[in-house]
Amino acid sequence: MIPGCILSGGKGRRIGGQGKAFINLSGKPLIYHSIENIKNQVTVLSINARNNKDYNSLDYPVILDEFNQDTDGSGPLAGILTAINWAKSLKEDNRYVATIPVDLPFLPKDFINRMLLEINIYKPLVAVASSNNRLHPVTAVWSLDLADRLRIALIDGTRKIDDFTSNIDTISVDWRYDSLDPFFNVNTLEDLSYAENVI
Repeated sequence: MIPGCILSGGKGRRIGGQGKAFINLSGKPLIYHSIENIKNQVTVLSINARNNKDYNSLDYPVILDEFNQDTDGSGPLAGILTAINWAKSLKEDNRYVATIPVDLPFLPKDFINRMLLEINIYKPLVAVASSNNRLHPVTAVWSLDLADRLRIALIDGTRKIDDFTSNIDTISVDWRYDSLDPFFNVNTLEDLSYAENVI
């Protein structure tokens, strides 16, 4: 097992401009679903957020972006860098850290195990989850060796995950599905309604 971090820094523009973490889904905040789905798959869990005051009720450390050169935030790559450096600071023999978005209510129970199985075979710097061959760049496992390279990329203006991973050794790990996408995420009110009907 490896450390994990929930990225919760987005503004939720398509869902009313409010942060997604505390939007209600089936009687509890969306972030609670993400926590429940990932907590038993990782050695230790943290939450990356824009501020920590909203997360005081949670029993997990909140780590704030250490790289933030943009007035509107530096996007998920900044959160990933923060997660990598947090994992490096732990008193554990870590080589990787997992990240998932806060709006992922159906994360597979075998997410970490399957990702690590492929990592142990191919030894990539990044393993990205996919479903029916559609990539989910935030739902990934990152080598801690990427810290310096990612910081330089951010300083140089890289903001999209795909732009960063296109230049490094990356694999995808695919989940096949017929009806429910295991990496379905809540981006709109319609998505929220759909998740309510499924969960």
